[in-house]
Amino acid sequence: MKSLNEYLREKYSSKGIYHYEDKIGKYLAYINSKGIQETQLDILNYIGYLRQTGIHSKTIRNHLYSIKIYYNYLQKTGQRKDHPCKSLNLKDQINRDIHIESLYTMEQMEQFLSEHKTKQSFLQRRDEVMISLLIYQALTNTEIINLETQDINLEEGKIYIKTEKGKAKNTNKSRTLALKPKQILLIDRYLNQDRPGLQRRSIIKAEKLLLTKYGKPIKPAAINRQINHGHKKFMKMTPLKIRQSVIHNKLKEGNNVRVVQAFAGHRSILSTEAYQTNKLEELKVGINKFHPLQ
Repeated sequence: MKSLNEYLREKYSSKGIYHYEDKIGKYLAYINSKGIQETQLDILNYIGYLRQTGIHSKTIRNHLYSIKIYYNYLQKTGQRKDHPCKSLNLKDQINRDIHIESLYTMEQMEQFLSEHKTKQSFLQRRDEVMISLLIYQALTNTEIINLETQDINLEEGKIYIKTEKGKAKNTNKSRTLALKPKQILLIDRYLNQDRPGLQRRSIIKAEKLLLTKYGKPIKPAAINRQINHGHKKFMKMTPLKIRQSVIHNKLKEGNNVRVVQAFAGHRSILSTEAYQTNKLEELKVGINKFHPLQ
């Protein structure tokens, strides 16, 4: 009979297998069984136990996903005929609150850009382009990696951000944004001096704006690693937090919420309003930052 590890290796990456086996092992240890006779109630009791430990809602969902994979395996190998949690979905709310007090100022973000040094000098301008798109256009990782050279209009100083067709409704809307004058020169030099050399490193000629050192399209997960290379731990910045900071700063500067909504690509104005703070909230943030209650 096929082992669980063999089953997982046929379907998932090595990194995924490690996490699935870990969570499945914890579940089996809790129920003190091989999961052959357990019911949905037993699984719900385990979910209840996880909630009591105080772990994040997203982590609890990952545990349930791993358990579902385990019962898929039992079904596939004929050890169970039914699947006790196939249709089980959790209602735990994931906390998506924006922590205003920890966001970056524009001065901090521009300093981050000016001090960035890439280990490989031929990628320096590429990374500067990447960081500038984060701090001036507040793009998401996905929006950045999906940019193509044709989306850049240097003559008009504009950049077009498109929404992928067929994607989830919560993706940002397509929009055209202005480039900063300093970005126009930076992108122009990258396109004409650096990108052609990167493109020659790959047989496949990618149209994506940002390329790896091997000439291939850069991946979303790589952006955080690339922009923080060489920065000390306490100076590192995350792409999501940069985007949140830019949106919040625009509202704080007095820009109309509808204008900021269009800039950010939010489909709902409620998403934009979540970045607002009133005077009382700002006072609380200042007190907590400089005079925290012990």
